Order: sequence, then C-alpha cells, then structure tokens
Amino acid sequence: MVATAKLLTFIGFLLGSFSTFALLYNKLFANETLAGLSAAISMLVVGLAVAWIAGGRISNLSTRWLAKIEPWMDSCALEIEEWSANASLPTLRVSLIVTAALSLFLELVLIRWESGVFAVFALYKNFTLLSCFCGLGIGYAKARDKQLTLPGSLPMMMLLLLMFNLLRYGMGDVGNALFQVVPVREEVSVFFGFAPNTSLAAYFVHSLPVYCLLAMTFVLNTVVLLPVGQFCGHLMQRMPPLASYGYNLLGSLAGVCLLFVLSWAWAGPVIWIGLSAAVLAYFQLVSRSARRIALGSAIGCVIVVAWPMTPLIQTIYSPYQ
Repeated sequence: MVATAKLLTFIGFLLGSFSTFALLYNKLFANETLAGLSAAISMLVVGLAVAWIAGGRISNLSTRWLAKIEPWMDSCALEIEEWSANASLPTLRVSLIVTAALSLFLELVLIRWESGVFAVFALYKNFTLLSCFCGLGIGYAKARDKQLTLPGSLPMMMLLLLMFNLLRYGMGDVGNALFQVVPVREEVSVFFGFAPNTSLAAYFVHSLPVYCLLAMTFVLNTVVLLPVGQFCGHLMQRMPPLASYGYNLLGSLAGVCLLFVLSWAWAGPVIWIGLSAAVLAYFQLVSRSARRIALGSAIGCVIVVAWPMTPLIQTIYSPYQ
C-alpha cells in the first residue's frame, strides 16, 4: 500500500508538472514541438531535483500518513470479517453472487466510461481490461490476508473519476492538446493527425502526457478492483470450493447481463457508477468505522460523474458504443 501511494504521487507529480510547463511554454513558443520538448525537459529536471532534495521527506510524510490510515483499515476489516464469519449460509450465497456481479459490472463500466473520456482508451480497450484483471487477480490472491481492503475501493474510485474529469474538462483546450493523443504512431491517423515529416522524437515528446496518464490509470484501475476481488475471494473461503465457484460464475454472468440491459435502455454513467458505488457502500454498512467514508465517497462518485462538465453538449451513450 505504501509503495502504491508513492507511485501514484510520483506519477501524479510528473503529470501535473508536465501539464503546467506545457501550458506555460505554449504561450511562450509558437512552435508546438519546441514547447513540448521544453516541457518534457523541465519535467525531468524538476522531478529529479524534487526527488534529490525532498524525496526523503516526502517519502517519510507519505509513510506517516499511511501509518495513520492503517489502524482505521484494520478496524474496518475486523468488523467486516466479523460480519462475514457470523453471516448465515444463504446470506453468504447472495453476497457472493452480488460481489461477483459487481466485479464484472464495474470492470465493464470502467472500460466503457474511460473510453468515452479519452480517445486512447477507446482505441485500446484491452488496456483497461488488463488493469482491471490485474486488480481482481491480486485481490483474489490476497483473499486470505487478515486486512480486507474493501474500505479503500470507493475513495480510489472517486480519485479516478476526479482525475479523468479534471484532465479532460478542467484544462480546456490545453488538456485536449495534451491528452487526446494516440501514442502509437502507426495509428495516429485514426484520431489526430500529424504532419508526415514529424520526427519520432517530437512525436514521443508530444505523447509523454498520455504515457503518464496510462501509467496512473493502470494503477488506479488496479487499486479500485483489488478490494472487490479480495472481498469476493474472502466470501468464497467461507463456502465449499465447488459451490463457491458456481455462485461466482452465476454472479459474473449477472453482472454482464446487467450492463447489457442498462446499455439497451440507453442508461448513462450516472446509473452505472451509482449502482457500483451503492453496492460497495452497502457491504461497508456493517462496519461503523467505514460507514461515513463509504457513504461520502459513494455520493462523491455520483456527483463527479453527474456534474455537467459540458452543459452545452449532450453526451449520449447508445447500445452500440
């Protein structure tokens, strides 16, 4: 957890510094290639300088901050584990089916929503798929751990939604210029075209923000799905193996069918994210320590997705997307 927080902080710092320098140099230089190259060099210089001067202090601060969160996580995990230990077999069956449905449903929701925000995720949907599979796989592998990480899923999901909306809509035309880029040169004509004589170095520099976005998105997708997979695996441990796999499969099919029905009904991200957040919050209501954070984060997720980022433009999510 400490390593994940440090990685997210470092990538977020690089992404923010590059965006800031790009915004500044685009006003100073008429040549976009020169502005992008200057922003990349400045990002690396500032990143190395901060890591050399204040890297130790930042690392210690993040470690202390996480050390304060650990007791809260332990308390939440203990209360949720106590509930699952005392739950009846029918309750465990229903909970397992719902959790398995949530895992597939949330995975498909992230694939569809992220592809509607940035073009790179629309062209390479397998990227989001692999990051979600990574999170679920690690979660199932950690099903026997003493600490359940379910309370961290909703705050991480809200962070993911905030980051996407901020980078896509909060930076105006600069955000589009930085992040609406396809980082594979052979397929650039699919979305934004470059001049045929654009050098490989210039194209790489122009794609740097997208690489940072991809790295941070992969980590966030993983940490959002990891608690869901761990909790699902934890519930499976409470039942015979064959029966638990059967209920898991049934729930997975139910999650896919649910998104199919919602897509057929032309439902949008507010419904998708709202349902996912509601289920995640529901399983945390048994923990007094986790209730406030869970409900607050769930409401925050819905507000972030429902906020009219482009009030003059209507976004339609058809069944054919």
